[in-house]
Amino acid sequence: CTWGKFSGWAMARASQFVVLGSIVVLVNAALDGIHYREYLHASHQAYSRPPVAVVAQCVLAFFACTWGIVSSTPKLKPIRVTGSREMKNFDYYSALPAFVTFNHRSFR
Repeated sequence: CTWGKFSGWAMARASQFVVLGSIVVLVNAALDGIHYREYLHASHQAYSRPPVAVVAQCVLAFFACTWGIVSSTPKLKPIRVTGSREMKNFDYYSALPAFVTFNHRSFR
């Protein structure tokens, strides 16, 4: 996928930087959460839920990291069938006697 001036290589490199940036944002969110818990402990307040900023950073980092990983993967190449298997279909393989089992219990 190319957007504007980005070529395939540049897009993959930008995606890797997005993944790295989202990891940095996740570490920052973790540190913010730790500091918030320390603040509550020092001020003798009860912990009810994480701050909105920490939750927003986690959600943003999750979606950015997901986008970066998905867009940095190369395009898939088709699996080519060679030789004698090229003309055979699924029915040929399902009818082989090695797959047929006669030692089973019948339904009554």
